[in-house]
Amino acid sequence: MTRGAIGSSIKEQLTDPEGSIWLTIAGDVLPRVRRELRRRYGIDRRWLSSDDAVLSAFRTLFRRLHAGKVSSYPLESLDDLESLLFAIAHRKLISAYRTKQREIRHAPQVVEVRRVLGVDADELSVSLVELMDQLLEVEYERTIFREKMNGSNEQTIAQLLHRESGVPWSKYMVREAWRRLRKRARQRLGWLLDDMD
Repeated sequence: MTRGAIGSSIKEQLTDPEGSIWLTIAGDVLPRVRRELRRRYGIDRRWLSSDDAVLSAFRTLFRRLHAGKVSSYPLESLDDLESLLFAIAHRKLISAYRTKQREIRHAPQVVEVRRVLGVDADELSVSLVELMDQLLEVEYERTIFREKMNGSNEQTIAQLLHRESGVPWSKYMVREAWRRLRKRARQRLGWLLDDMD
């Protein structure tokens, strides 16, 4: 099979859910992306396998396609599609790796906090969230904190704040507000960290 441009543009073919392009992707493109990830990162990682990353990248591309967000990608050939899927899967692997490293780095601190305070993990979580809520000075900070705890991204939070307040928000404004909020929390909760030393 040639890996250059095929017939009509890849973008047009991707809009047809019954099109043969999907069989080509599943049978030809995804295995190549999987092989390249395995070559670079090994067959399996504890935090995310190459197979999981490729399938997740494929789902992400499919979701973006149906949301109409693929028009900005220069998809002229199967090579372009393969490169895009590889880039998405690569980012997912790196993100999973960084998350796992953060968990490993902070796990001893969490265990120490539980030991010092002698509290159940669920009780501690609820108490800390309530304490954080008291530190929040304005309503938009409460919204940002709540949405961050729910796992929302900055763009989603910006859209929510815009709907709630009528004032335009950007993801960069959300990021800056979140940075200031975390800094203030570290300053005011320093006593908790000092007690553990």
